[in-house]
Amino acid sequence: MKKTILLLLAILLTSGASIQAGSIIIIANRDVPAGELSFDEVQRIFLGKLTTWRDGRKIVPICLKGGTTHAAFLRNYLDMNPSQFDIFWKQAVFTGTGRPPKALANETDVIQTVKGMPGSIGYIDSDTLRGTLRIIEVN
Repeated sequence: MKKTILLLLAILLTSGASIQAGSIIIIANRDVPAGELSFDEVQRIFLGKLTTWRDGRKIVPICLKGGTTHAAFLRNYLDMNPSQFDIFWKQAVFTGTGRPPKALANETDVIQTVKGMPGSIGYIDSDTLRGTLRIIEVN
């Protein structure tokens, strides 16, 4: 299933790439070299399988600790529920094959962290940005 690819243009906040699935949008630090990402790339980033951007810089995925936005992101992009995601990362840590994304308490923290951390990428509910960013569909 192909997801709609969107580009976020900053009006008040300056973030980079965005993809939308339902009401979840992917946000990235403005230094991220990707203007758009495929659905597969988003999956691979948040499952720790894609760890560097095309220019060689480290990808820093940022997640929410829980809540409806987190559950919707996992369902829409990773085809997982929160328990499956937690188990996936516990197994990766146990076997030494990966480290889970940094998890933050709320969407405001995700926005501020992504805005200030080079190479970072995260997700939020589109309603969180209502009035601060314009979302433009890219065909």
